[in-house]
Amino acid sequence: MSDFSRQVVPVEKERRDNPRLDFNCPVIINGVRGVHTITDMSLGGVFIELSPGPTVKIGQKLHLVIKLPTEKHSIHIRSKVVFQNSKGIGCHFLETTANDLASLRTCFDEYRHMLPAR
Repeated sequence: MSDFSRQVVPVEKERRDNPRLDFNCPVIINGVRGVHTITDMSLGGVFIELSPGPTVKIGQKLHLVIKLPTEKHSIHIRSKVVFQNSKGIGCHFLETTANDLASLRTCFDEYRHMLPAR
C-alpha cells in the first residue's frame, strides 16, 4: 500500500523586509580605511564588499557615507552590521532621515530594472 501522507519540509523564512537589487556604488565607512563598494541595496540596508582585513563585527554600529549616482551629495546613514562573510558585510539601516530615504527611494526606483538580486 502507498503512503500519501504530507511531508512538511521546514523552509527558512525570508528575513528581508524590502526587495534588493544588484547595485554598485562607493561607500565610506567611518573608522574603516578606504572607499568600499556597495554590491546590493534595498531601502532597508546594503551589502558592502570588504577585504578580510578590517575588524568589523556583527552587531557593530557604523556610519556610512554613500554616494548614490542619482544624487549630487552623499547621504549619511547610521547602520548596524547584521551579516558577515568572506566577501563583506550586510548592514541594516538604523536611522534614515526623510531626505535620505527619499534619495534611496529615487535611486532604487531608477535602477529597479536590475531586480531581482541574487
